Parts: sequence; structure tokens; C-alpha cells
Amino acid sequence: MSTYRAAFRLTILLAAVAGLGQPPAGPNFRISGTVVNALSGQPLSHTQVAIGPPQNGAAQAMTTAEDGHFAFQNLRAGKYWLAGEHKGFVRQAFDEHEGFSTAIAVGPNLISENLIFRLRPDAVISGTIFDEQNEPVRGAQVMLFQRSIQNGLRSTYSRGQEMTDDLGRYRFSQLHAGTYFVVVSAQPWYAQHGRTVKNVMCEGCEPSTAFAPDEARSALDVVYAITYYPGATDANDARPIMVKPGERVTADITLTPVPALNVRIKLARTLSPESQGVTVSQRVFDADSINVQAESLVTAKGEMTIAGLPPGHFVLTFISVGKEHSGREVEVDVTGDTEISQSEGTPASAVTGVVKLDGSLALPQRAYVLLRSRASGAAFESRISAKGEFDFQNRPLPPGTYEVSVFTNQRAAVKTIEATGAKVTGHSIEIANATPVRLIVTLSQGLGQVAGIALREARPLAGALIVLVPEHPENNAPLFRRDQSDSDGTFSLPNVLPGKYTVVAIEDG
Repeated sequence: MSTYRAAFRLTILLAAVAGLGQPPAGPNFRISGTVVNALSGQPLSHTQVAIGPPQNGAAQAMTTAEDGHFAFQNLRAGKYWLAGEHKGFVRQAFDEHEGFSTAIAVGPNLISENLIFRLRPDAVISGTIFDEQNEPVRGAQVMLFQRSIQNGLRSTYSRGQEMTDDLGRYRFSQLHAGTYFVVVSAQPWYAQHGRTVKNVMCEGCEPSTAFAPDEARSALDVVYAITYYPGATDANDARPIMVKPGERVTADITLTPVPALNVRIKLARTLSPESQGVTVSQRVFDADSINVQAESLVTAKGEMTIAGLPPGHFVLTFISVGKEHSGREVEVDVTGDTEISQSEGTPASAVTGVVKLDGSLALPQRAYVLLRSRASGAAFESRISAKGEFDFQNRPLPPGTYEVSVFTNQRAAVKTIEATGAKVTGHSIEIANATPVRLIVTLSQGLGQVAGIALREARPLAGALIVLVPEHPENNAPLFRRDQSDSDGTFSLPNVLPGKYTVVAIEDG
């Protein structure tokens, strides 16, 4: 990646910037070119190609000829997206990179013909999950992770999951080239975690049950640890799968059972099962958490037993339900049967709040609030109700700094954040203790647009990465905007909150 030499680095005091106008002209122009395989350069016949205006408007579609050629006639001046799809080639836009692409500008003295549209073939990762007897494991949860750069940070994030079929097979298709990891979570079909139980009596308590001592365990009380390709139980030993465009990779994994372990927990105070809940999770790669199947029992003595765990590092999240939700996280390394105290954990905060739109309650549809930990990258998501309310009471947040983002189908951006129980800096909040946090997030519809042209040696540069960087970026990540320059070098960064920014252009970024 090389910084664009003849580009610009501007500091803009933004109030509202108008977009570039479209030149009026009659339908006298064309978009034409040839679709080819990006690896071999061979023309792709019978490819579905479509164009359409970036905003509202009808799309046009056609099928390429035997030589891969396509042509759209009688077009008005303006910009058009261009996309193609072929068997073995997932739908792609022209010069697409991570969801951004180059639109084709049509008009006088603009090049919109004889284009070379390079489609990258799909990659596939597939395999079979086996048990210790080399028998297929059906119903196993197989997760795919990809290591790449997201939001300017290199991270490993989830790309999806599949359940194995009756023959233990899984398949991830329509993948782009990149670095992937395969992770499996499953339970032995024959495992018996229900152990011999005994009555536990206490004065004034109803009879209850608890898990039996270690020596009374069943020989079938076994589990599979979360397993990383090719068979590791530690994320640091996971083998990356380097996938090239069009490649078919086989990644088989064999699971090995281990004796299940117990974690006995002394609760901070005696609670009934109705008022105390716990979830068990295990972090994978960059703070992605996988819920771990385990059995829990709160006894009349104020103790809890988590049973059916493999060796490993786990996060136990306790949620107490009363007049106010409260939470606590306990991290524990399990190498054998373990005893811990809930009071050893880190207090966590129940976060609630409301989203407003320029001072009035917002009524967004399919909208949600996202809090992302700056330290770990872990993301916490809550849907916004019809009244604009959200809450994280069922997933209390440990102390730390979190970036606050709101995703909605409305044209709006976070303008201000007010908080009770947390410190606000820009678009981030800092939670210091277990005090309940209440947020008021105000969205603004008074947004501007930054538009311009990327030049290289005084000529328009297509396909350049354009980034709008806010002042104090460490506290304002949600204000970043990104685009890819179009065929005439122009770009547009929409929905920009008024403020001070730096614009950066990068060639081959």
C-alpha cells in the first residue's frame, strides 16, 4: 500500500458540504466492456451483468456474449454502479474492495467503454468432523473466522457458522481470498453429565440436590474442548488457512474427549435459582466469545456448581435479578476441579438508555446500539425499542472504555452522548465500576457531505481509498467515513456530522 503522492491531505471545518451535481445530458452514452476471470484473464460468457444509478432508479441487466462482452446503450450522463455474477463467482461490483466499489461515470469526455471487469472466483473451505473412533460427528457447530483489517484495526472476526450434517460434513462457500480459521464446538453423543446426586439439607430450606463428589463420577462424564483446526485446543496453536481466489480447501478435524471438570462457586450471598443466573463463555481470538454448554445448580447453602467443563480459560458472567440488575464477571483457568468465590470477580455495570432524534424520541425500525470495547474489541449489541429505549441488563459490561455507535435505517449520526454513572469523551464512554449506567444518545439529521476528486499527476484516479478522519480519532471512531473513488476520480462521503476532519487518499489502499 503506497500513499498517493499527488493526492491531498486537507483539514476541513465542516458545516454542510453540497454534493457534486450530475451534468444534464440526453441518453447518448454507453457503458461497455468485457467480463473476465480475474485469475486467468479468460472471458466469461453467460455472465449476468447489471447497472443502475447509485440512488433511486431502475436497474438494467443483460447476459454477456460468448466473448464475455456486454454493452448498455442510450444512457444519460451520470454515474452507474456495475455488478456481475457468474456460476462460481459470487455477485461482485466493479473493482470491489470490502464492500466499496468504483462507479462508472458517464458523460462527455469520460471513459465508460471497453472496460475490463475482472471477477474473482469463489473460494471454498469444507471438511468433516470426526470423533475419537474416526466416526463422523453430526450436529457439531463449526465456526469460520477471518483475519483481516476492520475499521483500521487488524483483527480476527466471525464470518459465519454451520452445523455438520449426518455424515459430519460442513461447507463454507462464496469466500473471498484471505486468511481463515475453523473452530468446532460439540458434545460427545454418549456423554452423561447427570451424575449421582445427594440431598443437601439446611435449616428452613427445602431439600435440594448437588453434584456428587469427584469419586462418584461416571466414566462417561466427558466433554470436547473447543477445537481449532487442525486439532488444537488453544487459539494460539490454531493453524491459519490461507485461501486464494477459486481455491478449494479441505480442513478435517478430529475431536478428542477429556474428563469433564467442575467449578464450585461460593456466591456473594445466598440466592435462589430464580434470582441468580450465570453464563459460561470462552473467548476465541480477538475477544469473540462462544457460549459453552454446561450444567449449573444453585444449592441451598449459597453455592453454585458449574459442571461439564473441559480444561481451559472461561468467563463466568453472573446476573442478579432484583430491583436493579447487577452483574459480575469471574475469569477462571480450569485445569482440574476448581473452587472460586463470586466476590473475586470484576463488578460489571448494567447499561440502559434511550436514543433521541434531535431532542425528540426516535422511533427507529430494526435499529440497534453497539458498544465496542477499545481494549479487547469485544462488541455488545442491544436492539432499540419502538420507544427509543435499549438495555444491556442481561449482559452487564465490565469496567473499560467503549465506543458508542447507533445503526439505523434513518439518515442520522450520533451527535451527543450524556451519561449517568460513566464518563463521556467524544463518542466513547468510560465505565469505572459497577454503578448502573444510564445513557442518553442524541442523533442528528443535520448532516453534511464531503465531495471531491482524487488526482494523480493531474489526472483523475479511479479506485483510490478515501478516508475522512475526525479530530481526536481515538475517541470518535464512529465518525470515520470511507469511500472509493469512481472512474472519474470523484468521491462522496455522506452523513458527516459537523466538525473538524482530515481527508486522506490512498492508492491501492
